[in-house]
Amino acid sequence: MADRFGARRMTIAGLIAIAAGCFALSLMPATIPGYIAPMVVITAGYALFQTANNTAVMTDIPSDQRGVMSSMLNLSG
Repeated sequence: MADRFGARRMTIAGLIAIAAGCFALSLMPATIPGYIAPMVVITAGYALFQTANNTAVMTDIPSDQRGVMSSMLNLSG
């Protein structure tokens, strides 16, 4: 999705999904489905954010440094 719609747009969408999931988590009843449903939204938002963020970072890196930067991104995530 980051390649198709742009890394910046997907980064923002991922952050919005994380925020929406956290807000929903605060409102849901203390049941198993009340915990699982918001966590699915948070996890999907985080995956979308991290993919788009990594794409944005890697586009500005010279080709001879991409291996090092990829390793640094993997260690930080």
